[in-house]
Parts: sequence; structure tokens; C-alpha cells
Amino acid sequence: MKLKVLNPDNTGLTKEMIALREKRMKQIARPDTQIDMEVQEKTKICVDSALDVAVTSLELIEKAVQAEKDGYDVIGLYCSGDPAMDAIREAVSIPVIGAGQSSLQIAVGLGQRFSWITSADSDVGPDRTIRKSGIDYSRLASIRSVKVDIATVGSQDQEALLERIAECGRQCMKDGAHVLILGCLVFAGMGPEVSKRLGIPVVDPAYAIVSMAELLYSTGLTHSKRTWPSPGRQTRSWQGGEFFF
Repeated sequence: MKLKVLNPDNTGLTKEMIALREKRMKQIARPDTQIDMEVQEKTKICVDSALDVAVTSLELIEKAVQAEKDGYDVIGLYCSGDPAMDAIREAVSIPVIGAGQSSLQIAVGLGQRFSWITSADSDVGPDRTIRKSGIDYSRLASIRSVKVDIATVGSQDQEALLERIAECGRQCMKDGAHVLILGCLVFAGMGPEVSKRLGIPVVDPAYAIVSMAELLYSTGLTHSKRTWPSPGRQTRSWQGGEFFF
């Protein structure tokens, strides 16, 4: 299986950083699964809001269409907000896996109530993702933040960061959570260790992309075109240049 992972954030990611993210995902992939991550080239943005999603969507769609033409079997969106997922599913026929949606689908199968751990203080983004997923919202125990600067996560003491996430998880357990979702991809690869410290399942969105992609590919399933019908073919263009807000 060939999995194209589209990363909507492009705020200085180096080739080494991209390779590290690919390596983390390959840790749980099958030996015959090829994982290639691609970041935005025309769009410079860190996706933290609905406004950011709108700005980043056009290039994501473009790259997804090209990935299908290039022979990839599945597309994964490396962001828990699942930016442009509906539009991309309309534009392509191969499976499109959202990190947020797939994590939620796994979480509700592992326990009655779940909590979403994110990096930022705002709970608006996760709230929207959860409500849109079709998951019973009453099963959400809480949304809590570790309160870290995602730009500096890679340079922080990883043991200290793991403990901060675990402590946040303990608060979520007091909220009634039976399962946790690491709702920010900056925490990729940390799920198993946090789970070990807390004794409950912790869903890692980066791993969820790979697992769901392999499941759909091996069973020959993709999204329904009755839900996401292909739009009419026409030239669509936007040449607005830079946008500052």
C-alpha cells in the first residue's frame, strides 16, 4: 500500500523533521506499506483556526488530486482538524483518512467516555471536529490542554513533556475519561508511553491514520460517493496573492 500523508502546516519544517514524522508512522505500519509525507509549498501557515483551514484547503486539494494521479492508494491528513476532508473526498476516489475522525472512531470503540488532549488553550477546534464526526457528543468527558508551544516541542525535554501530558491525562480521568486522544499531531509517537503511565488506552492520531489506511486498503473500501459525490468538472481558479489577518 502507498500512503500519501499531507501535512497542512508549513512553518519551517525541514527535510529531517519530515523524515522523523514518516519514521514514527512507519513504526506501526506493515512492512509493505510505503509512507510519504508532503507539506505545503505555496501556503505558509500553521493551522489553528477555521480561517487557517480555509486558506490551506486549496493546496491540500491540489496535492490530493495529484497523489491519486501518482498512484497512491490512500491519502492521510496530518492534522486532527481534518482540514478540507469533505472537499478532498469529493475530488478523489481513493480513501481519505482524517487524523481526527479516525482517532475518534477508534476511541469510542475502546471505552464509553473519552477526553481530547490538545496543545492550545482553545477548545473550539476539537469541539468542531468532534461534533462534525458523527460521534455521540455525550461520550466526550472533556477537552484539556497541555499548554505547550508547538514550535518548540521538538527541543523540549521529552521526559518532562511526557509527564506533562500524563498529568493532563490524569485530570481527564477525573473528568470521567476511559480513553484519551492525543489531539495534536505534535505529540505523535507519545501515545504508547502515556498509556503505560496512566493504564488506559491513549489513541495517537498519527498511528490512527496508518491503521485506518491499512484497514480500508486491505478490505477494498473507500468513502461513499453518495455522501461525497464528485463535483462537475470546470476550471476553478483563485489568484488573490498573500492574505494577512
